[in-house]
Amino acid sequence: MFQTGFMIGSVVLYIVCQEEDLLSPEGNVGVAIGAGVMFGLIAMLVIYLGLFLTGLLLGVMLGIAALLIIEIFYHPSTTWVSVGILMGMGVLFALLALKFSKGCTIISTSAFGGALVATAIDYFVEKLDMLMYIWERIKTVRSDTPCWFSWLILSMWPCMLFIGLFVQWKITSKDYHHDDGRWTTAFPFRRTAI
Repeated sequence: MFQTGFMIGSVVLYIVCQEEDLLSPEGNVGVAIGAGVMFGLIAMLVIYLGLFLTGLLLGVMLGIAALLIIEIFYHPSTTWVSVGILMGMGVLFALLALKFSKGCTIISTSAFGGALVATAIDYFVEKLDMLMYIWERIKTVRSDTPCWFSWLILSMWPCMLFIGLFVQWKITSKDYHHDDGRWTTAFPFRRTAI
C-alpha cells in the first residue's frame, strides 16, 4: 500500500510541478518525494484508501493498454477521450478493489511490477522511446508508430505481469490472509506432497 500511495502521490505532484514551472528541477523532485512519502503513509495507514489507490492504479494501467489498442483502429480527436477512458477504468477497478481486495491487489502489484520492468528495459535500450509513445497516446498527439523492437520491449509488461501473477497466486499467497496478519500454518514455505 505504501508503494502505491508513494508512486501515485509523487508522480502526480511531480507532473503538476513540472507543468507549472515554479521550482527548479531539483526542487520539483524534492517536493514530489516529500508529498509521495506523506501520501504513501496515509495510504498505508488508511487501508480502504490504500485499496482504492491500488485499484485505481490497476484501472489506469489497463486504460493505457486500452488506449494503445484503440490507437491501432482510431485516433481520438480530443484528449477527453483518453481522460474518460483512464478515469472510468480507474474508478471502476478502484471500486472492484474495495470488494475483491486480495485478487485486485495481486493483479495490480503484478501489473505495476511488469510496467516498471518494461520501463527500465525501455530506458536502458531505447532511452524511453516507448514510454514517450505511450505518453503521446494519453495526450492524443499524432506521432510516428514505433518500430517492432519497441513493441518487443513493451511486450515485457504482460510477460512480467503473468510471471508476477504466477508467483503471487501459486507460491507466496498460500496459507496467508491479510485479516489474520499471520501465516495459518507452522511452516509456511514447507509444502507436503499429495
